[in-house]
Amino acid sequence: MKINLALLLMGIIISASSCLSRDDDDVVPDPNQAIIDRETIVDYVAQSGFAFEEHPSGLFYRIVAPGGEAKPRLHSEIDIRYRGELLDGTVFDQTEGNTTTTFILGNLIAGWQIGIPLIGRAGSIELVIPSGLAYGPAGAGSIPPNSVIFFRVDFVDVFN
Repeated sequence: MKINLALLLMGIIISASSCLSRDDDDVVPDPNQAIIDRETIVDYVAQSGFAFEEHPSGLFYRIVAPGGEAKPRLHSEIDIRYRGELLDGTVFDQTEGNTTTTFILGNLIAGWQIGIPLIGRAGSIELVIPSGLAYGPAGAGSIPPNSVIFFRVDFVDVFN
């Protein structure tokens, strides 16, 4: 009887612990998410009326202004203006007015690490970023899990 009670108690503890909220590190990506994201992006780009290019990574981009020859590397500090939106047009982050902000490129999401070096200093780019190159199945703040996101980035300066 003691063994059965111990097994029952152990089962209850295991069941209860599986109901606890999961850590972001425990979120398992859907293996089909890249396919879903690509279909979403292709539809979005078609509706935009602009010609976007597809990077081998799955990032879609449109170079608005190529900028100069000075391009950032992952360790570079970049000075930028930007606006980030969900595909429904909801703005989730942006610099205000003519204000710029400075980041180290290697500390940013993969979509930016791939896209921003495609332009030079004083260039502008639009990025449609699949969730796997953005915030993935965990999401971030007001960005829901598995969200494809859009960014307009004005690359003001680079400090190598």
